[in-house]
Parts: sequence; C-alpha cells; structure tokens
Amino acid sequence: MKLVVAPPGSGKTSYLMDLAVQACKNKKRVWWVGLPNHRTYIYRLASQQGALLGFEFLVQQQVYYRLLTRAMKLQALLVGTGRIALVGEALSQIQKSPASPGEARLFSRAIAELKRYGLGYDDIDLIDNETHRIRDVFKAYERIKKDEWDYDDFRQATLELVKTGKPKAEADLIIVDGFREISILDLEIYQNLAKSKSYSGDENLELFISLPKAPAQFKADIVLEEKYPVKINHYKAANPVSEARWVLRALKQDLANGLDMLELAVVLPPSRTKAFLALADEYGLPLVDESPKALTDTIAGSLILNLLEIPSYPTASKLLAIPELSPLARVAMQRKIAGLSALEQLAKELNLASTWSHWLNMLNLDDETDELEWAAELLDLIETDLNKNIDSDFNWQNFKKHALERAKEASKLASGASFRAWWAALLQDSYVFKPARAGIPVLNHNLASGRRFKKSYILSANEGNYSLREQEDYFIPEEKRVVLDKIYKSKKLPKRYLGRDQLLYDELLANADEITISYPEADQAGPLVVESSLVTEAATELPMIAAGSRLELDQNNPYQADISNLELKAISLEKLKNFQNCPFRYWANSAIKSEEYFPDWLELLNQMRNYKTLNPARLDNLKSNFPNYAIWLNEHSEALSRLRFGKSIPENQYPQSYIDAASQNGKTSSLYRFVAPGLVSNQAQAKEYIENRWNELWASAYLLKNYPEQISSVRLFVWPILSQKIEVYDGSISYIWKKMKYRQTKAKAAYAEYKTGNIEPKPGFICRECNVYDICREGER
Repeated sequence: MKLVVAPPGSGKTSYLMDLAVQACKNKKRVWWVGLPNHRTYIYRLASQQGALLGFEFLVQQQVYYRLLTRAMKLQALLVGTGRIALVGEALSQIQKSPASPGEARLFSRAIAELKRYGLGYDDIDLIDNETHRIRDVFKAYERIKKDEWDYDDFRQATLELVKTGKPKAEADLIIVDGFREISILDLEIYQNLAKSKSYSGDENLELFISLPKAPAQFKADIVLEEKYPVKINHYKAANPVSEARWVLRALKQDLANGLDMLELAVVLPPSRTKAFLALADEYGLPLVDESPKALTDTIAGSLILNLLEIPSYPTASKLLAIPELSPLARVAMQRKIAGLSALEQLAKELNLASTWSHWLNMLNLDDETDELEWAAELLDLIETDLNKNIDSDFNWQNFKKHALERAKEASKLASGASFRAWWAALLQDSYVFKPARAGIPVLNHNLASGRRFKKSYILSANEGNYSLREQEDYFIPEEKRVVLDKIYKSKKLPKRYLGRDQLLYDELLANADEITISYPEADQAGPLVVESSLVTEAATELPMIAAGSRLELDQNNPYQADISNLELKAISLEKLKNFQNCPFRYWANSAIKSEEYFPDWLELLNQMRNYKTLNPARLDNLKSNFPNYAIWLNEHSEALSRLRFGKSIPENQYPQSYIDAASQNGKTSSLYRFVAPGLVSNQAQAKEYIENRWNELWASAYLLKNYPEQISSVRLFVWPILSQKIEVYDGSISYIWKKMKYRQTKAKAAYAEYKTGNIEPKPGFICRECNVYDICREGER
C-alpha cells in the first residue's frame, strides 16, 4: 500500500487519475474508491481523454461487498433504518417501556461509533449510569440482531477475511481518494488487501490511498506539496438576498462566456439552499441541488408526515394537506392559531366541527388497532381521496413500498400514538436516490469535499456557517478518550475535539481555479460576523454585473402598476373607514379573490338578513338549519319577529350604513348590531365596541338630521348571539352628538377621496399587521 499525502489543491487526484488511465491502457482493471457524490465527477475526469475500459468507481461498502461475496462470506444485511429500529427495540426491552425515536437515534450513533473503532460492549468503561445503559442496549441490540450484519459488522468481517490473505479483488489497481480521513479499521483492511494478488496476474495488487495528512502510525510514501494556483475574490454584500442575486447574475455571465455548467459550483450552508433555489427560478439557471433527499422530502412523504403529526401538534400548514379542512387552515393561518383545543374551537365557529372530528378520529389509532392495516389504509386514502400530485417527483408505488416497510419496523416498536411518531421518524431517516441530472451543482461543504471546479462561489462565509461541528459525546466524555496516536495500543475511542475545521477551510479555499467568497454584512436578525478563516483578506463591495433576469433590466420606462385612478364600486361605511386608514390595503383586499368562509353564527345572521322579517315558518326553518341556536331563537322569537333585518341607510345613496336590524316605536328608532357569542357581555363593552366603529353612530346622525318629523330619537343595541341584547347608552339619542358629527365629517372626506379612485398607500403603524404588506412598495415596519 502506498500512501499519498498532499494538501487540498495540490493535484493528488490528477496524479492518481494518470496512474489509473495508464493502467487501463495496459489492459488492467482499476477500482476507484470514493464518496457517493464523487461518482459522476470521477467518471467525467476519467473519460476526458476518450473511452476507458476496465475503470470502475466504487464506494467503500461496495468494495467490502465484492470481497465478501467472492469469498462466499456475505450474510443478510441491515439496511436503511434497520439499525435504528433494532436499537429502539433493544431500548424498549431494557427500560421496559416504549423508546422514543430521538433516544434510539442517540444510542444508534453511539453504537456505530464504538463498532467503527472495533470496540464491543465489553470494551466500554462503566463510569456512570449512562455508560451502563449504552453497554446494556449495545448488548441487547447484538442479541436481537442475531446473524444479520450492520455496516460495521461486514466491515469487521472484511478485515478478518483480508487478514487470511485469501481474498482476491477483481482489480489490479485500487485507488482510494477524496476522503478527509479514513478510519483505523478501513486502513487496516486496505493494508492487508494490498498484500493479495492482482486480478490479472501473479504480481501483488497495487493500492494507493490519498489523504491530506498522514494518519497516526503511518508514513507517507509519496508527498505532493506544490499547489495549483488559485485566484480568490472576497466580496461583501448588504444582505443575503443581494448576495444571492449577485451570484446568480455571475453564474449566468459565466455560462454566457462559455464555461460548462459542470465546471461551476455553488457552495452554501444547508439552511440557505431552498431560498437560493427559489430565487434562482427568476434567472432560468440549470441548478441542481445535490443534497440527499429523505422520503419525507417528496410530495407524498411530506403529505403523509403532515397527516401523522396532525393529531399530536396540528398547525394551519399541516391542515392544508386535507382539502376538506382547507377553510379551517386558511382562517387558522390568518388568526395565527395552532393546537388541538384552539383549532377545535375554530372548527365549531366555522361549522366544520364534524369534519374536523372525522379526520382526527381517522388519524388517531388506539392500542387495539392493527398498525399495518391502518398504515395501508392511510396510504390508500392519500392515493384516492386527497387529490395530490403524489407521483410527480418520486414513483408512488416505490414510495408506498418503502413506506410500508418503515411501518412494519415501527409496528414492532410501538402502538397507538407512539406508532405514528416512530413511523414518521423512520420515514424521515429513509433516503431516496434519484438519477443525477446535468446542471450547476449546488453543494454544502461536505458535498463539495474531494471535487475541483474551474470556478466556484462560496456564499454566506459568516461565522458558524461552515464547520464540522465537533462536540462532546453524550456517553463517553472527552477525558475518557485518547489521542489518535494512542488508539492502536488501547481499546479506547479517539478524542472528538481535533480541530478538523481548518482542514475544511483548506478544502474550500482550493476547490476551484477561481474562487469567489462572499458574505452578507447583516440579515433581518442584525449584523453578522465574518468567518476570518475563509475571508482572509479585506472584502470589497460586490462589483457591478449585467442584469441576469428581465426584472433587473434597466429600462427608461420600467413597468409600474397604475394605481392612481381606479373606478371603485359602491362602498359601505365600515369599508369606507378601512379605505380611509389605507386606500391601497382596502383595494388589494377587494381585488384578491379568495373564498369566504363564515362561522355558523354569521351564517345564521346572513339568513335572517336575507329574510328581512321573521315569521313562525321562517323561525322554524332557522331552528332546523342551525340547531345549535334553536333554543336562543325560541327564547327571543317574539323580539326577533318585530325587527326588520338588513337595512341600508340611506337606501339609494352612498356611502351606506348597513344595519343588521331595526325597529320603529312611535318616533323612536332602534338600531341593532348582532355580534359573535361571548364577544360583548356588558354595557361598557357594548359602548366600546360601537365607538370603535363609524356605522351605527353615523346612521343615527343621518336619521335625526334627514327625518326630523318621523324620528326624534334613536336607541342603539348590541346583541350577542346566544345572549341577551344590551343597550349601548342609558336612554335614547335625541340630537347629533359631537362624536357623531366627527364621523359625518370623516366619512364625507373619505368618500370624496374614494370617488377620485385614489388608492395610494398610507404607510404607518397599521403596516405592522397589514396582510398585503408584501405587495406594497411603501409599507413600513
């Protein structure tokens, strides 16, 4: 085995590729061993000089599979989420209660680390309760697993096999490249494998391993020190959006200048990938997100995840998965409501209680329910009833197969609500693999490792965005671990804090011939700190680049919506008040066409308005249509029958005051405002409610001024549905009060402005809660 040690950007991959190409020309077989995301990149490098026979790219697992299969030693494998499921089962047995998915993940990672360094459960130092627990769970896991192998088992089996000297790899040259570091067991496997015979002859197999630093107890056979020249640009942007837009323009310019899209790369933190790709649609760029995708990242997966989580913590966005509950979801989103009790109350208000209850019962399962049957029924329901485009990004039948496999694993671990949690967790840990398509790769720092481009853009070079996240282990503390040099002589785990971040920075600063590193100076949360290990020089402002989308074109007469003079329809007094607050907000809400959903009490009121007057037959009809309000209707039938509903004052002029109901007794007119149950409970609250409106006081003033012969006084009532009516003021209104004159003056001025068609925004404090803020160019927050 020959160890090639070279820092990032020194040409070690090119050096090894030359060896591989020459071996293929000599009719030898070559295995190139790398990371899964290197496959396309390595094949493209290998084929630059034409067709290449005998060259094959493998990941380490495939190498071990091949060796064990050839030696007839391979056993049944635990794949995907198998390890987490068995660890969960082991945990449940040890603690005699169902384990949570998060706890199983924690133990699963700890067991994987122990096995990766060749340690068994008897090698754990028992220093506290948690180390006893990991030992017991590890032991139970191995017992439950029986003869099945997880990844670490077949790696150990491969080591035992190569030590015998019997394996024969189907290759003459093996090259291991693109890794930051290789574990002790893997190095030992390659060291022993290099002693075996080659595939085509009796000579020993050639094996090269390249690493940026020589591992402990190993010496470099070949050292490459000279680095390729790299041009690095450092830029700063005002905010993440301006930074992203500039990079997208730069990428478009690079393509226009003749660079191949596979020679470009974008590196950014995972948290910014979705936002960047969403913005990229505007620029028409062929970007490819190479991040691994879980089953729940597909349309079908995200749909089923929402359904599984609704009974435990329902939110408006999750409810959108169910078309029947979309009215509830929309109103919940508007009111910023979440949680079971709040949504249940809202569903009653919207007359959707039975639909909400039906879905909750369907998505809940008790301990007696057959989990697999329930899971299959839920998948069938998604396919037949929810009307979603479930087949657009991943084949539905394949998804269904994987989902039922995860359900089977979850059914062994839990029942009832816990089954839902486990099924959701296993779906989130199951990854799907789709054929890669050509385009500019969008990478995180791990996916960018081991690859080189002609030009790369590294975004958001701020503190904390690029790190390998070294942290202390929950079970084995740092002081009980050893440095790498001593790991060969003691059965201990290596220390976690090894300063690996610098190696990451070295990789990023050498991943292309030309690298542009940029960072935003601030975001919505405030100023950001630059990562000094990446931005090694003073950054300059982003240079000007030609427009990359039509929206960025510098036109003499750019498009501007004409909102200066519109013909507006008839308006009520309360809507006129909204117009006076902000004309643009009023117009935008009027123009946005959306379905209206009314709570059942308001549906009742609308029906009474439509009837105009109530007689016994109409009251019986209302009781039948609104059984929740039948008792209230019956108690107040006589009073309600005396009212005239749906009055407009004046009838043929604008603005109009819409009065819910009115009655006349001699020269005294009574105006009624019906409100939601429980909204008003006493006179003080009724007065506050009326005086926050224009409608009723303006109507009172109009009646007293225009009909002095017929009306000498006005009484105002607020009537909460399901309660008694409440008179707003002690005694009637017999003259026009100052507050009434104020409403007359404001309404007259507002209506004069309304008739001009002016809908210019009026920015101010009301912008804080404006629902059309995003389409207003002048809002202030």
